[in-house]
Amino acid sequence: MTTSLVFLPSPLLGPSVWRPVAQILAGQGWQTTVCEVPSPLATGDDVFGAFRAALPLDTDLVLVPHSNAGAYVPELSMMSPVVAALFVDAVLSLCAVRFRSRRPHSWPPTQPNG
Repeated sequence: MTTSLVFLPSPLLGPSVWRPVAQILAGQGWQTTVCEVPSPLATGDDVFGAFRAALPLDTDLVLVPHSNAGAYVPELSMMSPVVAALFVDAVLSLCAVRFRSRRPHSWPPTQPNG
């Protein structure tokens, strides 16, 4: 199974911060997803729902949250095959989360072409 990099933008800044990064990595063979932020921004539940709906279902996930998007990582990790998270200038939740997996993983994830 390949690993998908899922970029979670700050709910206040939106996905434009991550699009160039995702495009560069996709050009190098990585599977990438940039989550959208609902507009108008109403509640944290709306943001969580948008992030959850955008997650690929058929691959292991590495979540890459920016800013306040880090607060959504624990809950997303409990509902999806998240194998790692890379916090980029992001809030860390007070919840201790153990990433669960169905099989042992090595780090760093193997690129699809590697």
